[in-house]
Amino acid sequence: AAARAIDIVTPTPAFSTTSDDIVTQSLPLAMGYHVVIPFVAEDRVEYDTVKVQRSEDVRTATGVRAAWVVTLAEPNTTELLWIDRIDRHVLRHVYASKSGQYRYDLVADESRS
Repeated sequence: AAARAIDIVTPTPAFSTTSDDIVTQSLPLAMGYHVVIPFVAEDRVEYDTVKVQRSEDVRTATGVRAAWVVTLAEPNTTELLWIDRIDRHVLRHVYASKSGQYRYDLVADESRS
């Protein structure tokens, strides 16, 4: 497929949807925290909602780590991230379409870091 230029004027600064997990990791996460963030998705701006659901201990290869469980609600998908409360690494990332067509469950392999 040939490349095509996309020019979008956004009402506010917006992030690329390819960096939504990185943006979410860098937010000031705390119990009850929520925010709506603009992301550029292909040729449009979408507004995704980030919300801290709870704190949860996560068992990893290197021990138990406290994590924020965060939802990232997008127009067509929902992401659930377990983000380490101290170093902000994503320990687990569940990505699912709202239609149920697909679901990915990614777990960090800390033995390789």
